[in-house]
Amino acid sequence: MRSNTKALLAQFETSELFRNCGKANISDVIVLSNWNDAISNCQSLQWENTGLDAAAILTQSLHKFARDRYQEWNSIVDQVKRCITPMLVSKLNAVQFANNLPNCFYNSVQWDIVNACMEAEYSDIVRLGPIPLPNHSVFRA
Repeated sequence: MRSNTKALLAQFETSELFRNCGKANISDVIVLSNWNDAISNCQSLQWENTGLDAAAILTQSLHKFARDRYQEWNSIVDQVKRCITPMLVSKLNAVQFANNLPNCFYNSVQWDIVNACMEAEYSDIVRLGPIPLPNHSVFRA
């Protein structure tokens, strides 16, 4: 795993995730007014397709421009998941329980963080640019 991916993982590890949920004084994020709206968004086909589209652009670009690095994709995903699983269990279970959130909350956050880490891992090759990705800053909000 590259250093910028490790740095992003460290940011997630030290952040209090969702501490400002529903507060409108945060820049660079779309603020939703309640958990029901957040769950509706994370369950939406648009949210899922946005992440899938970005991952497809990333993997297609890697396949075209850096096949040797592309061959590492599954291994990197496995490494990232091993790193984030303990963090997510400790950070998300309390939020999920306190707000009576469905399991899709955990799954959505997990995959959004994996995708953010994969973008970081390959950012020296591919910059996804203006695609409206599920930005990792949303989790620190």
